[in-house]
Amino acid sequence: MQYNRIIRMLLTLILTASVLTGCGSSIPHDSTTDSTESEESSASISASEETENPFETGENSESLGGSSQEFLNVELNEADETIPFTYSGGKMEVEFQYSGYGTARNTGFLVFLDGIPQPWQMNGEGEFSYMHYVELEDNETCSFTITFTPVTGQEGDTLALNVCSVYYAQYQPDMSTTYYFGNYHKVLSSVMPVSFLADASESEDDPSMTDMLENVAVTSNQMTSDFSDSLLEMYEGGSIDELLEENVYLLDAYNDLLYQESYNIEDETVHLKVQLCGIVGTTLRISMYANHELVSDGQDTTWTVTLEKGEVSTLEADIDVNQLGDLTTFYVVACCDSDAGNDVLKGHSVVLYRQED
Repeated sequence: MQYNRIIRMLLTLILTASVLTGCGSSIPHDSTTDSTESEESSASISASEETENPFETGENSESLGGSSQEFLNVELNEADETIPFTYSGGKMEVEFQYSGYGTARNTGFLVFLDGIPQPWQMNGEGEFSYMHYVELEDNETCSFTITFTPVTGQEGDTLALNVCSVYYAQYQPDMSTTYYFGNYHKVLSSVMPVSFLADASESEDDPSMTDMLENVAVTSNQMTSDFSDSLLEMYEGGSIDELLEENVYLLDAYNDLLYQESYNIEDETVHLKVQLCGIVGTTLRISMYANHELVSDGQDTTWTVTLEKGEVSTLEADIDVNQLGDLTTFYVVACCDSDAGNDVLKGHSVVLYRQED
């Protein structure tokens, strides 16, 4: 895995009518582009007007908000390459900065180490959790410390530390006046290499998690013509070979509904199907979240796939609805290696809810 200058990614999230009406593509990373000029990650959200319904739109567009983020205390060598942070044992502390305006002032942060979800503590205080939140005044910048004991790593390793912000993470449709996420829950990621001078220490900081996944299975199958035609239709033009050489694609479906952002729970389980394809050789680690907390199948929390030529990697699982509340936000995250050009792929957020009689 190679690292050049830190935080080269410029992410722009543009609101369109299809997204606002809940029928946007569930491949969320197509608006991510690499920038060789910017040293910080940034994002902007636009819409016709700022309302509590993130999917309302009109003929004219104006900004809902925007954000930028970056690691602090980053050093470069004489070749203008990033010098990795170092880990020497025990807990590690990393300084991070986030700026937001408009609705981007409410943001949650997930942390991954080598693609594995990493529990962390904000500013050395409070509980260790997989997600922490910031609330800012308009156009405010805040800096905070990410404290953690690495979940993986051995002496001699250099691993990717990824901080992923989730735009307006605390938003959830109430299923009475709002029904979709619209722009909300888009992600922006920043990556920093960490060199291990010692093995990762044993941690007693891991938060509890809910065992709600059943029958988890990972397979790889030949890509069908129907699948490739659907992918081409989403991206309009070009050839399937060109698409697969340029990017990594994630599609997620709940009970076979690909574009659903809310699902009424009627059975004992909800079936999740995640399909991944794209740049050959890309390794992805897949994890799942309910109300922004990591979930498991009783043994594992992360599943790994490596993309192969002409094939689609698939993860399937049943979600035990007895472990859910009346309203639960559920989503999938896949972290891929840096050579793929996208550090974090997030599936669309879906509300699993129980319809009142």
